[in-house]
Parts: sequence; C-alpha cells; structure tokens
Amino acid sequence: MTPKRDKNNIRQYTEENKLWEEFLLNIKETGMSLIDLKRYKELWELGDEGTVELIGIFIDHRVNVMKKLETYQKLRPAEYKD
Repeated sequence: MTPKRDKNNIRQYTEENKLWEEFLLNIKETGMSLIDLKRYKELWELGDEGTVELIGIFIDHRVNVMKKLETYQKLRPAEYKD
C-alpha cells in the first residue's frame, strides 16, 4: 500500500498505511520471505480474487514456523523442558 503524496511530493501516511507497515514488519519477523511478502501484497490488492492463494501463503508459512519451533524446542537444554 503506497502512501499518497501532497503537492510538494511529500508522502502522506494514513492510519491504514501505518497498520499495513506494522503488519508487514511483524510477519517478516516470523521469517516470511520477502518474495512471499511481495506476493502477499499483490494478492491483498487484488481483493477477493487473490484470497485462495493468500490463504495458501499463510498455511505454508505456518507450516514453516511450526517446523522451526519444533526444531528449537528439541535444541532446548533438558533442564528447561516442561
């Protein structure tokens, strides 16, 4: 989502722009690739037409995050395991 610009070509950020940026930064922190982030943005802008693929991206990402979490849990020292 690109912010609009005023007559002096200065970006004018809306609350929606800020929320979008916050979402992207948070999802990036979970390890989503830049390629998937860019594709997500494209699909989001398509609206309903991109919904199925958008959900697929999140499902794939969730699987990857869960695999990493499982690996990290296996690496934890025994004294910290529940």
